[in-house]
Amino acid sequence: MTTKTNNIIRQMRHRLHMSQSQFAELVGRSQARISELEREVVSPPSLATITDIADTCGISVAYLPDGWRILPADFNLPPPA
Repeated sequence: MTTKTNNIIRQMRHRLHMSQSQFAELVGRSQARISELEREVVSPPSLATITDIADTCGISVAYLPDGWRILPADFNLPPPA
């Protein structure tokens, strides 16, 4: 499974069964911006953007050693060392 940020955003949208337009309205961005994020037209989105989108969707994401992952609802990150 690929873990590129653009695919994580697409997976979040697909899990919610939304079009780019619907997803854009939910997360407060334009459809064009969601399209750019999914295609990584300019550069990967910032951590703040990913967090805003995930929080709005009620989905947890984390950057683990093997890349970005959408976390199951019952996943608990280990405490900081």
